[in-house]
Amino acid sequence: MLYEVIITCLSVHCSVFVDSKLVNLSQPGTIDERAINKGRLSIYHMHENLTLALTSSQAIGCNIVNIGPEDLQAGKPHLVLGLLWQIIRVCICYWFCVCVTIRCQINVD
Repeated sequence: MLYEVIITCLSVHCSVFVDSKLVNLSQPGTIDERAINKGRLSIYHMHENLTLALTSSQAIGCNIVNIGPEDLQAGKPHLVLGLLWQIIRVCICYWFCVCVTIRCQINVD
C-alpha cells in the first residue's frame, strides 16, 4: 500500500518537484528554482524538467546509468525508487558532514 502511494506521488506530476527539492536539500543551490517549468506543462516541459532533475542528480553524485526522463515519466518503480534512494543517501551524508563540522568548530572554540 505505501509502496503504491510512493510510486503514485513520484509519477509525472510530482517527481520533478520532489526530485528537485530533494536535490536542493542535499546540496543547496544545485537547481535554480527559476529553471523549473511550472504551471500547466506540455509534454516537452515535463521532459525538460525531468532532464534537469536527472542531470542535477548526477551532478551531486548519484549514479545515473540507463535512466532517462522517459523512465521517470513512465514511473518505472525500480528506477524511480533507486534514484530516490541515492538522493536521500547524498542528503544524509551532506547533513552528517555539516553537523560534524559544526560540532568540531564548537569544540575548538
